[in-house]
Amino acid sequence: MSIPKVTVSLSPVHTNPSIVAVVRTVNLAFSSDPLIQWLRPNATPWSEHDPSAWKWQYRRVQTIMSRGQVLQSESVGQMAQVFQKKSSTSKDKAAPEKGSRIPVSQDLDITSSDAGAVRVNKLIAANKASADGLQKQYSKRELWYLEVIAVHPALQSRGLGGGVMRWILEHVGNQPIYLECTRRDNVSFYEAFGFQIVEEVELVDDDDGEKLAYWVMVRSQDP
Repeated sequence: MSIPKVTVSLSPVHTNPSIVAVVRTVNLAFSSDPLIQWLRPNATPWSEHDPSAWKWQYRRVQTIMSRGQVLQSESVGQMAQVFQKKSSTSKDKAAPEKGSRIPVSQDLDITSSDAGAVRVNKLIAANKASADGLQKQYSKRELWYLEVIAVHPALQSRGLGGGVMRWILEHVGNQPIYLECTRRDNVSFYEAFGFQIVEEVELVDDDDGEKLAYWVMVRSQDP
């Protein structure tokens, strides 16, 4: 991510305090995510103090670190001073979504007592079906999966989400990349970066009929 006149140092995450910072950011950013709320129908919203969510996210970050490099930046306070709040555009603002090449079905392990196991299984099945279809469609090219982008709530509306997206797309290049957008309001954010909706998925709880919709979006080349 290139920021004019400002250098933000990034370094590999190695220490436990760094993992804690990542976990805190993800938990806070996703506390009101529709998918998370649907998966945990009897649970309170996630927060940095939710023991079950904390343990699960910590384990996920450790797993991701074992597959590759995770970067850290300055503290939230320092970042807030560097990146001032501004009027956002569709390319710079989005609520947090769930990059990696690993399908979410291999990482999703919301198995605490407050999770809806049936709902989790429905999501895994839907995710696998979408991933399998896209893998066949792009079998001759490397297909990337963008799993999580999260900006700490105290740092939102500063253009950081758009900056991260530009870095990701520069890293991926012309290779196809897909994601699941769980908020309708975020569709335009991803469309501004060349993503297109290829599937609308509806998950339904057979017991109470509660539904959740999300959108599978693909960017197959530079816009």
